[in-house]
Amino acid sequence: IRRPPRSTQGVSSAASDVYKRQIKKKPDFLELNNFCVLGVLVEDFSAAIESCEAAIEMSAQSRELGFSSKKKALASIHSNLAIAKALSGDLEGAEYELEMALTLNSRDTNVKINIEWLETSSLIASL
Repeated sequence: IRRPPRSTQGVSSAASDVYKRQIKKKPDFLELNNFCVLGVLVEDFSAAIESCEAAIEMSAQSRELGFSSKKKALASIHSNLAIAKALSGDLEGAEYELEMALTLNSRDTNVKINIEWLETSSLIASL
């Protein structure tokens, strides 16, 4: 998850509207991950955490992806969950999620970006 530059003060009302809109079909785990990211962007961290946790749970039941692809997707979801947890104040939970993400896919660019952001934001000192 990349944060907007500090010069950008507000979150787009369009993003907020999309986030609040009810969905008519049951989302798959990749869509739930997108809702997690959107929750972080609109600063609704509890909804973001809930979406990521649901995505992780649902991915275990999914047959859409092969083993390797599923591990990559899970790494991304755990990484996004780490950001949501860190921003909600759960630093211990965030560190755990980052460790899970690294275990699943140590080369994931999203994971590396999120670790770097957390370290430079002083939320988590170092992994």
